[in-house]
Amino acid sequence: MGFVVTCAGGVQDAAFPTYMRLLRQSKLDLGNLPRVSEPGTGRRWLPAWDSRAAAEEFAGRLRANTGRDDWKIVETDAPPSEGPLGPIMIQLARLADGLLFALETLSGVMLKSAFPNVRPPSSTIFLRIDQWHDFQKSHGDLSELVRELAPALTGLKNGELEELGYVVVDADDDRTWVSVPPAQLSGCPS
Repeated sequence: MGFVVTCAGGVQDAAFPTYMRLLRQSKLDLGNLPRVSEPGTGRRWLPAWDSRAAAEEFAGRLRANTGRDDWKIVETDAPPSEGPLGPIMIQLARLADGLLFALETLSGVMLKSAFPNVRPPSSTIFLRIDQWHDFQKSHGDLSELVRELAPALTGLKNGELEELGYVVVDADDDRTWVSVPPAQLSGCPS
């Protein structure tokens, strides 16, 4: 039995960097820790705490740092697996002349820990508006574009990316545009 810190409706993608920052401040390795599927959603891996007291201490830090008091402790019987948190977060900035994609900083930290030999070729990718329109005509929507760009931002192959999962979050309004949950979560109890 373990404990998970989550909130009503599950941890929102835009709040996950704060969650990861607090874990890192606790000296936890974001790329290798005991984790379970988020109860109730199955959208992401969350750390499995071995005691209610440790989970409550972390929830208190989340409450203080986010200004939200709906962080709660959920008891889980799911056995934890060791590995990286996920999904990876990619930030999207919509600019007047195109789209800018960037790997969120703590997702990059997590990737360096989980895949120490992988070096992403680029930390950001800019796509001019005319390139975006050409892509839409020939290939499809934003999810297809991200599937093509994500390996360059992360250094991972598509299969590895699907194992970790990834989300694209708008830098302006925190909207999630693309969400691919970690592949292994499909078989995990939530």
